[in-house]
Amino acid sequence: MLASGLGGQVNLLTDYIVVGFVINPVAVTSFSLTQRLITVLGGFITFSTNATWAGLSEVLATGERSVFEARVLELLRLLIGGGLLVVATLAAYNARFVTLWVGREYYAGDLLTALTAMQVLIVSFLLLFTWTIDAQGDTRYRVTVATVGAALNLGLSVVFARWLGMWGVTLGTVVGYLAADAWYSPYLFSRRYGVSLRAIARETARAVALGLPWAGIIWFVAHARTAPAGWLAFAMQFGIACSLSGIYCWVVILTRADRGAWP
Repeated sequence: MLASGLGGQVNLLTDYIVVGFVINPVAVTSFSLTQRLITVLGGFITFSTNATWAGLSEVLATGERSVFEARVLELLRLLIGGGLLVVATLAAYNARFVTLWVGREYYAGDLLTALTAMQVLIVSFLLLFTWTIDAQGDTRYRVTVATVGAALNLGLSVVFARWLGMWGVTLGTVVGYLAADAWYSPYLFSRRYGVSLRAIARETARAVALGLPWAGIIWFVAHARTAPAGWLAFAMQFGIACSLSGIYCWVVILTRADRGAWP
């Protein structure tokens, strides 16, 4: 647990250090401010994922593997599909938010915004599996891959920062996750708890495929006006976008069985 926890902290908390060391300390401000809206509000997806381990562990303890698999796939649809809508909406309005908040000169670019949204979604995805694995006392089976992933994350962040600049730091983090925890944790989860890996891949791909059209639409709508409006206009537009994303999730992402169970 200690080793895997240290690896997780390296993944999440070293980006600022890399930016300050490789680029310059002043750049940390723009890096942090550009990520703030997505990491704070998008972080609620991660918090929601952290709350699933107790329920999943309880269902797993009953031995009803079909029920357990059904609940895992339902959570995937909600956290990945719904989470994609949330982070896509936050990313679409991030430039206007930062401009109104501190000024356009502190916005570090759309690539950093998009990669930050991707990072939040990937972390939420893998935590769905790692929290249950850890709760079952099986951390030892993933600690090697998690440690290698943390080292890869740090190394790639440094290399990409020197090569690509500020957004390369987050690119290194995303690639580090994808190369290690993001694929190994679902694999280990499937092997140890009897959930079909094919079903996990299918529901994940379905949620992403159904969420991407919304991401494209809301990005286009949010960037249709180049001049930022005032706070009131921004709040109204952002609130409408969030409400519509909730409707989109209910109608498009969730299945008929999900919609029947939720009320």
